Amino acid sequence: MSATTLCIIRDVDRPFGGIISVRPTAITEAERQATRDFTTNHPASDLPCDDQGNRKAA
Repeated sequence: MSATTLCIIRDVDRPFGGIISVRPTAITEAERQATRDFTTNHPASDLPCDDQGNRKAA
């Protein structure tokens, strides 16, 4: 059990390689989808963060 856990941790620590592989563009796609969903569900609202991902002042 411990060996399996360590192997999973090692693999997740290398996101662009290994068994659990994530494309470098995946976070960009997730951001695009989240922005699309927010603007669809809240058309009169601005995004709660700036272009750098920092929270806007209330």
